[in-house]
Amino acid sequence: MIRKIVILFALLLPVTFSIPVLVNIKESLSGHFSYFNHTFEGDVLEIVAVWENVGSVTCDAYLMVKSFNSSSYDNLGYYWSKKENVPPGKAANFHLFVYVPYYEGSITLIPRLYYCNEIEEYGNITINFYNASAVEELPLNVTYRLCPQKIMFYFSQPLNHAIYVIPLKQPPGWIIPSLRLSANITSFDLPYYRPLHSYKTLKFAFTNGTKSKIIEVKFKDVFEEHLPWWAKILRFLGFKKYSYECD
Repeated sequence: MIRKIVILFALLLPVTFSIPVLVNIKESLSGHFSYFNHTFEGDVLEIVAVWENVGSVTCDAYLMVKSFNSSSYDNLGYYWSKKENVPPGKAANFHLFVYVPYYEGSITLIPRLYYCNEIEEYGNITINFYNASAVEELPLNVTYRLCPQKIMFYFSQPLNHAIYVIPLKQPPGWIIPSLRLSANITSFDLPYYRPLHSYKTLKFAFTNGTKSKIIEVKFKDVFEEHLPWWAKILRFLGFKKYSYECD
């Protein structure tokens, strides 16, 4: 009898339990250009774009422009902006510079925004019958030091005016941004990415739009001569991802 009462009492008690609920919020990658413009400063074409991240994922983003001859379709190079980290709901301002000296005819530009694993195209831009001026030599003494992920440039004296630094005919797969430097600096670091074993001598234009200095940088993969003894041992033991960073 007592057992039956206990069982009945247990059945009458409210039973409280919880079921785990898994909520899957799908991440989305989405964005759009809200502003795009281009202007000339002498022989330098400046491109300004604003891109808004309307997705739910924070992305590293680059603006890239491919340029080519509109009639012959000769590739004139790839031009990149600096990398921008863009959280959801935020906008990023991109600046890049295209160098077009000694050129007559029309140039077609294909702007693309690279963010996370997505690519967004703005649409082709054609600049008709652009007549570049004859560029004079810019009196500038520039040296450099090559590091695994950056180039360290040095000037013999402070810049007395702002100049642009633009990689020329950058190969596909490389990412080296074009920059505008302010006056009075004596050195700067230029980040770069290039595929492994891609040996190139790349030219850089240091220009104010009417006067230019062309600098050649020889890229290489071997930095062992700069490594301390313990780093050489690590590389010998198979730690190939170790890379020397310049001071």
